[in-house]
This record gives sequence, structure tokens and C-alpha cells, in this order.
Amino acid sequence: MSDEWLNNRLVTLIERDVLATIDNDVILDHFQQMDGRRFSL
Repeated sequence: MSDEWLNNRLVTLIERDVLATIDNDVILDHFQQMDGRRFSL
């Protein structure tokens, strides 16, 4: 587990009030637009 990964998770825990104001659909759209890490061989 890297420090960056852990820091990112802690921010979501600490800033819970801010994250509660973000619509779930916005978050889902963001991740759906990201390129996948897997690829066919």
C-alpha cells in the first residue's frame, strides 16, 4: 500500500462533509469516462 493511496483515502474520510455535497451521478460519470486498466492480449 503506497502513501499516496492511503492519503487519498484519508482525505475522503476527513472531508466527509464536502463529499456529501457532490452528487453521486457526477462521481459515477467521472469514473465511467476513465480508461480501463485492463486490455486484451
